[in-house]
Amino acid sequence: MKVYLAATELGRLHTPHYADYTHDLTGNINQFFSYLNAKQVIQCAGTIPAKSRIVDSGAHSFFTASNISGIAVTAKRKTTASELDPDEYVKQYIKWVQDNYNNFDYFIELDIQDIVGYDKVKQWRKLFDKAGVADKIMYVYHSSNTWGEFQEMVDTVKSRYIGIEGYRSNLPKLPYNRFIKYCYDRKVKIHGFAMIKRKDLLKYPFYSVDSSTWQGVHRFGKVIVFDKNRLVSINNNDKLLLKKYKINVFDSYNQNEQGKKMRITLKSYLDFERFINQLWAKRGITWGNI
Repeated sequence: MKVYLAATELGRLHTPHYADYTHDLTGNINQFFSYLNAKQVIQCAGTIPAKSRIVDSGAHSFFTASNISGIAVTAKRKTTASELDPDEYVKQYIKWVQDNYNNFDYFIELDIQDIVGYDKVKQWRKLFDKAGVADKIMYVYHSSNTWGEFQEMVDTVKSRYIGIEGYRSNLPKLPYNRFIKYCYDRKVKIHGFAMIKRKDLLKYPFYSVDSSTWQGVHRFGKVIVFDKNRLVSINNNDKLLLKKYKINVFDSYNQNEQGKKMRITLKSYLDFERFINQLWAKRGITWGNI
């Protein structure tokens, strides 16, 4: 299982000494960017090495503007009128994908079927195909889609990579293992959005997941450690954990201290990823090199 660090471009932006303290780790991390921050994405991808890179389409901005309840919204950027015209947005996104095709491993489609309808999303897939980038485009399943539509996505996606929505507060939990098994049997990768909780990853062997919790370093002055096979977020008040891991009390406004915290946090995520993969390997589930 690959663990992607969501909004990697913002972590670099808010932690000036990121590269100074993480140069020996960054080649092993998986970066997950948002097209909403396209300029910062290019800067980050050009300076920080990674094992794998995915770019999200920025669909959250449409969900925010549409006030659809139950959809986890992480984007905090004001959208312009042109961006809220879905067809124009997709046109611009496709051009950007073409221009940056070789810099990233995968790009996520504009998965806003809950807003524009699934037929429209399928029309956009044809545009990705026509533009010659479909082999790097991830389709995304939402609970508004049927099981048959999921099967069709898996059987037709040229990138051999599918995304599936995480938890939504107003909807029952999806039977994730049913979806994972269908993909696993067909050697199609499946990504769980914002599915980082340990209890979930012990039950659901996704090919990959992403998380933005690592950004607590620059957002809240926290540091994340790998403790007892789980990720634990600690701050300056957690005296016992600070002492256990020989971490000094951090000055949240000191840029060097930010860099140190980032290094500890990145290493913790790599340790957690390694633990999850070893656990599923013992259970006989490995995705291999698909």
